[in-house]
Amino acid sequence: LTDDSRSFAAEVLEKAGVAVTPGLDFDPVRGKGTLRFSYARSTADIEEGLSRLKAFMAAR
Repeated sequence: LTDDSRSFAAEVLEKAGVAVTPGLDFDPVRGKGTLRFSYARSTADIEEGLSRLKAFMAAR
């Protein structure tokens, strides 16, 4: 999906309204191509986030 997880995370936040964490924050070698997600919300919030991510990726 990306080779710049920081800019991709910023794009997801700006366009989808979903906060994700760049993989670089956890793995400086391989993290440039990964994102991290938190599931510490209600099921309804997670479903909403997934719906937004799906729409974002479909439009990308």
